[in-house]
Amino acid sequence: MPQTGSHPTTAIAKTITNPYLLALIYTALMAATMATARYAFNAPYASANFPTGIALPMIIVTGFTLWVAHTTQTNWVGQWHNWKAWAWVAPWLVLEAILLALLIGAANTNPHLWGSLTIGAVTFALVGISEEVMFRSVILKQLASRYTLPIAMLGSAVLFSLMHAVNPIGGLSLGESATQLWATFLFGMALAPLAVLGRTIVPLIVMHALWDFLVVAASNVPELAPTLGLVVLADQWLRIGIAIVAWLVVLVRYRGGKL
Repeated sequence: MPQTGSHPTTAIAKTITNPYLLALIYTALMAATMATARYAFNAPYASANFPTGIALPMIIVTGFTLWVAHTTQTNWVGQWHNWKAWAWVAPWLVLEAILLALLIGAANTNPHLWGSLTIGAVTFALVGISEEVMFRSVILKQLASRYTLPIAMLGSAVLFSLMHAVNPIGGLSLGESATQLWATFLFGMALAPLAVLGRTIVPLIVMHALWDFLVVAASNVPELAPTLGLVVLADQWLRIGIAIVAWLVVLVRYRGGKL
């Protein structure tokens, strides 16, 4: 797992090494991102032009996240070539390959889709990088330095889920937001132990970015609705199954509760 070095004693450094303040700042930035997309670019949450609406704000959010990681000396790349780390996310990559193939087929019959798909791919790459580096690297490490590893993993999952509570600002309904909070909590519960076991978050970034991109893109292609529903259902079971297995492995491997 990437290691965090010694921390400077400046006020800014103390702020960015506080996991709760970091989560609050990041959540505020995402709230501003949602508001910008909806009100400045008329691109409500998950709409076809949503990736365009959040592109510029996400550059800022990602820049902030990478600056925090650099300042706190958090090595989020880690052992990116570790095949075991990629094996954990392989089931998701299979689902994503199915959706990607269907999207390419749809784009070949509707050439206008290529432009939105390209913008979406870039935008959600930024989302994947910023969210994984912040919650599965920086914040997880800071929590692990304060608490036992199980509490740190649980805390990172809770903070990651709560960050999505700002999505109604972008136009997501309250009912959909409640469902999303549960889904993102499960996502965090699955990915936190994978960050520990894989000693890298690169596979998590790739899987996360592809998932967000493909789901949003496919949701705006009506003919893919049946397949998307099945893929999302399979994803929910994957989150639960992988979370259970990965947590058990972590608890056995780190019996002392510390890294």
